[in-house]
Amino acid sequence: MPLHPLLLAETVVPPLPSQNAMVWIFLAAGVAVLAVLGRFGYLRPSHIVSPTDPPTARRAGLGAMDYGTVFLALALGVWLVSQIRPAFPQLFIVQDNGEIGYRSPWAMGVVMALGQLLTMGPATAVWLWRLHVVNGPDAWRRVGLRVRTLAADLKLAAIGFLVAVLLTWMAQNAAALVGEWIGSPPAEMVDHVVLKQLIEAVSTHNHATTALFIFSAVILAPLLEELLFRGIIQTAVAEMAGPGAPRVEMRWLAVLVTSVLFVLSHISVGSWHMLAPLFALSLVLGWLYERHGRLSLPIFVHMGFNALNIVLTLLIATAGPGS
Repeated sequence: MPLHPLLLAETVVPPLPSQNAMVWIFLAAGVAVLAVLGRFGYLRPSHIVSPTDPPTARRAGLGAMDYGTVFLALALGVWLVSQIRPAFPQLFIVQDNGEIGYRSPWAMGVVMALGQLLTMGPATAVWLWRLHVVNGPDAWRRVGLRVRTLAADLKLAAIGFLVAVLLTWMAQNAAALVGEWIGSPPAEMVDHVVLKQLIEAVSTHNHATTALFIFSAVILAPLLEELLFRGIIQTAVAEMAGPGAPRVEMRWLAVLVTSVLFVLSHISVGSWHMLAPLFALSLVLGWLYERHGRLSLPIFVHMGFNALNIVLTLLIATAGPGS
C-alpha cells in the first residue's frame, strides 16, 4: 500500500523549494542502494540461490493434484467474497452516481478483513494440510516456516525492509516522472483507498475502525498474502521444472510471475502510479524467499512496509488540514 514518498520528507525535514528536487533525491538514493547491492554481488542472477542450500532445499514436494486442489480452494474463496454483499447488505450503500460503496469506514474495514480471510484462507488451509500429509513432521521446514530462526530472521528482515523501502520509493518517483512526461495527473499524496479510509477513521476518532484497519493491514494481509504469493504461487512456479532444487532461471521466473500477479491483485486499490513500487516490493520479497528459503522473511518485511505506510498516514491524519 504505497504512500507518496514525499510525505516522509515533508514530515520530518524542511521541504525543499521544489518537489522535483526531492524526487531526484529519492531516485538517487535508490540508485545508490542498487550500486551497493551490485558491488557486493547481490544483483548477480545466481545470487538468488543460497550456497548453503542442500539439493532438496525449500521443496514443498507437492504434485499437480495437490496444487490443483489448492487453486480450487482459491477459486472457492473468490466466490465466497462475491457473496459478501448479498449476505451483508447493511455494509453497503448505493451512491448518487449509481455505484456501490461502503456505508462507513467501519463497513469497509469489515469487508476488507472478511475478503482477505475468505479469499486466501481456504487456499492457505488446504496448502498447509497437503504439506503436512505429504511431508509429515518435515512439512514446515521444507517451505521455510521455522520458529527457531525467527529472532535471526527479524534482524535480516530489518535490512530487507530498508532496501525494500528505498527501492519502492525509487520506483514510485520514477513512475511520477514518467507520469509528468506523458502529461498524466500526478498521484495523490495518499494513493490507496484503505489509507484514505484510515485517515477518515482517525479524523473522526473512530478507534475501533482504526484498530481494525491497522490489524488488517499490518498483520492479516502480510501473513495471508505471503503464504499465498510466496509460499504457494512462487513455490509452485519454481518447482515446475521437476525434481531437485529449482534452477536459477526457474527461481527468477517464479519471482517475476508472482510479482506480476501480486501487482494485479492490488490494481483496484489505487492509481497506476502504485504498480511500479508494488512490483519492486514484490521482487524484494520474492528474492528474500528464494535466497534464504525462509517464509518469515518476506512476512516480516511486508509487515514492516505496511506498518510504515500506516504510521505516515496517521501523521497526515493527526496533522490535520493546512498543517
